[in-house]
Amino acid sequence: MGTGAKSHKLSREEFDVREDEEQFAKLQDTIDLLVAAGYFRARLKALPPFDRVIGGMVWCITLCNRSVDIDLFYSENSTIGQKIALTERVVEVLPQLKCPHSLEPHQIQGLDYIHIFPVVQWLVKQAVEAKLKRGDMVQNHATYQFGRRFHLPEDHQLRAQKVAHAKNYGKLKSLCFPLRVYRRVEGFVSKDLHEDIQCTLMEYGGRIFAEQSKQQPKESRRISEDRESIKEVAKDVQECLPMEAVCSEKQRISTGALVHIIDTKALHEASTSISTATCVRHTDLDAVRSRLVEAEQELLKLRNEEKQIDAELLEANELSSSLQREIEGVERRIAAHLDFEQSIDKALLEKLTQLTTEHDEMRKRESDFKAACNAELSRMQQELEELSVRRQERALSVGFNRSIFRAHHCLLLIL
Repeated sequence: MGTGAKSHKLSREEFDVREDEEQFAKLQDTIDLLVAAGYFRARLKALPPFDRVIGGMVWCITLCNRSVDIDLFYSENSTIGQKIALTERVVEVLPQLKCPHSLEPHQIQGLDYIHIFPVVQWLVKQAVEAKLKRGDMVQNHATYQFGRRFHLPEDHQLRAQKVAHAKNYGKLKSLCFPLRVYRRVEGFVSKDLHEDIQCTLMEYGGRIFAEQSKQQPKESRRISEDRESIKEVAKDVQECLPMEAVCSEKQRISTGALVHIIDTKALHEASTSISTATCVRHTDLDAVRSRLVEAEQELLKLRNEEKQIDAELLEANELSSSLQREIEGVERRIAAHLDFEQSIDKALLEKLTQLTTEHDEMRKRESDFKAACNAELSRMQQELEELSVRRQERALSVGFNRSIFRAHHCLLLIL
């Protein structure tokens, strides 16, 4: 008897819950697929299966980056009506996305994972393809925006190095400017030794000597004296040297050619002018460098001022736009108020004004009456307190008289 009642009680308390293994497997496959695609909220065990699946479908549709005429707004712990509306919208969007699988709202609400899994699989595929197409673009855009607003310490170092390299490159370029260099044409033969020497000097930078030697007509007398002295020295050398030490006739230089070639005064003056020009050039280069540094500092200062002015201008534009919006809002309210005043009947408006005035007067009378009542109440309470005090005093006096009377009566009895 006891065993049967106990078994009957257990059979009532325990329920036989049966789950479809295929549906459970499809649910697990769907959740794994969404997690693999990047929807990690599907791993939350606290969310019901419906929220995890429908949230993943809405996430995939949003990630597909296609324009649809339906608003998809998913929120957790929605009401039954909101869930039904969301499933209907999702089912309406699928044909617009050209989904090859058909799905009904009751299948989503009833958690028919056998029919939901192919749709989720197709949506995940479309979402992954869209992510691959737009991934590089989004990453480049994010990198560009980060580079505009933020700078890493390495970027500052690279920028400083670039500025230093640019300055050094400018200095080297100013020092190593291009020069015209003369070279002999292949097959060129000089007419005489003087022309050969002039060509050689021009190859090694002797053009200045050639030009300066032409621009000195005032010192022709000194040059002629030097030539005469050179002639005499050459004669003495020719007399002193033995004939065996003299070169052949083709290699010998005549005295006149030697006088025309050797011009020591001109060579000295040319070297002096070249050194002077070089010093002047270096001085000018230093001045140009100092002016360039000052110009760069001034340019940097102007750029900072320009940035500050741009920031102030942006703030002013934002303030102007906000004020303009406020003015437009006030104008709209004024226009609405004027339209409302024109649409209202004047008689009705006067009646309402009169009623409002009467209401205010009644409220004032009521407040005055309440104040008078409160004052009267306080006065009556004070009188009541005084009466109670008098009553207590009277009761005390009556008790005292009674006690005296009793004592007197006792004394009479004793006597």
